[in-house]
Amino acid sequence: MRGRLPFMKGKMPLRIPAILCLLLWMLCLSITPARAMDLPQSFDLARWRDPRDWPFIPLPEVATDPNGDTTIGFLPVWLFTDDKKQIRQMFAPDLTYNPTLGLGGTLRFFSYPSNDTQWYIVARAAATIDRDIDLFYSTGRTRQDWWSFDGRVRYERDPTDRFFGLGNTSSRSTESNFTTEQLFAEVRLGLNFTPEFQLAVELRPRYVNIERGAFSTIPFTGAAFPTLKGLHSNHEVFTRLVMSYDTRDSVSIPRRGSWLTLFGGLADRSLFSSVSYSVLGVEGRHYYPVGNRVTLVGHVALRYMPGGQQTPFWALSRLGGDRSDLGGRQPLRGTTSLVEVLAASGGLTPSASGEVVIVRLDGVEARATVSSVPSRQRAMPPEAQTLSQDCWE
Repeated sequence: MRGRLPFMKGKMPLRIPAILCLLLWMLCLSITPARAMDLPQSFDLARWRDPRDWPFIPLPEVATDPNGDTTIGFLPVWLFTDDKKQIRQMFAPDLTYNPTLGLGGTLRFFSYPSNDTQWYIVARAAATIDRDIDLFYSTGRTRQDWWSFDGRVRYERDPTDRFFGLGNTSSRSTESNFTTEQLFAEVRLGLNFTPEFQLAVELRPRYVNIERGAFSTIPFTGAAFPTLKGLHSNHEVFTRLVMSYDTRDSVSIPRRGSWLTLFGGLADRSLFSSVSYSVLGVEGRHYYPVGNRVTLVGHVALRYMPGGQQTPFWALSRLGGDRSDLGGRQPLRGTTSLVEVLAASGGLTPSASGEVVIVRLDGVEARATVSSVPSRQRAMPPEAQTLSQDCWE
């Protein structure tokens, strides 16, 4: 098959990710404290009569994705605590079914050795195309030492991506589907001048391949847009410089304080890449507690890509997205975009369902009560200077 990674040529059998998931599960058990796994009690039938006595938290899983349809499943969660009753490890596998992707499952293991360090391993596979293996390690998160480090390695095949065209004139009738296959390693090294001020450099070598998607009723992007830049396989070595100022009271679940970052990055054919583009931006957030269970969050982001007509479409900014604005990734983006978000979130997590989000795009206001921002995967061309209100469905 054209463009596939050398070790992934042909159709990968489902048993291969299943074996990887099994090995991951064995690894998780081997590093989990022995006292957390009480096998004799697990086989005690009397204990299973009351869900409150089960060794895990049983959760039904219903996920709606504007790109990938509705997924249902079962998600048991094991929490492992230390002597001070602080959660240090979490094991959360699931078994799911999606009408398009078929039967699938995910193994997740999260470890929190301290407030300053965390890491996770996630492996996912489905019967149709979908694959994901993600490893992440982060230390120096509180910036109490001179340096901070983040490292990540990920292989992904997402067959649900959509493309509608370039610019505000594209419409829903031009919707197309494609699979994004990517393999990348990402390293971030930060120098902490103070706990608030950090200067960091990021390096991300990445391989990207565009293939047919999982939806036979939607045209393939390569057929609908044959001259689109970035089709088939490409590779890049993306470098970014980031300067940030952070006064938040918590890195994981902030309730007060501000976070401001300035960044600039590029990938260039003269620097081991098959594509060339650059990006400049600024982003800021402010958290203000309203009572004990509600936090008011303001978010402003400006992103500019002066990359010209040779920028691959998968690197261009997007309108829409499948994640909450408060969840950490900004879905409302553009080649030249100014996004202002004001959101009120209730509960323990900033991305709780039912948040009210008010977004102003270049002076045009749109409101929505959502659990995730709706998706409109439309890349903005280099000449586009504004975002329009029709990104909301």
